[in-house]
Amino acid sequence: MTDDGSLLTIEAASQSYDGKRWQFRNLDLSLRAGEITAVLGPNGRGKSTLLRVLAGLLTPTTARKLDLNPRTGFVPQAYSGSFPYTVLDVVLMGRARHIALFRMP
Repeated sequence: MTDDGSLLTIEAASQSYDGKRWQFRNLDLSLRAGEITAVLGPNGRGKSTLLRVLAGLLTPTTARKLDLNPRTGFVPQAYSGSFPYTVLDVVLMGRARHIALFRMP
């Protein structure tokens, strides 16, 4: 959690891949535990880019404040992995540290 009790906070964050076309500009967002937030918009408007920033996978072009929770998870919409695991296997890998030794999930 951040200093103000939110799970993550960004202020005045902007992202552009080429410096000309902005995926989002001057975005302020604070997410708290127990809240449900939806990110909606047309294709190509920066929703996935925003989620990558919130997960810490991408650094925004500019941001006044970027306070992210290191335990934030991210499951991409499409992924071409180089291993033959099922979705359940991958989810259980992420839960491994929360399961006691020699216990079944």
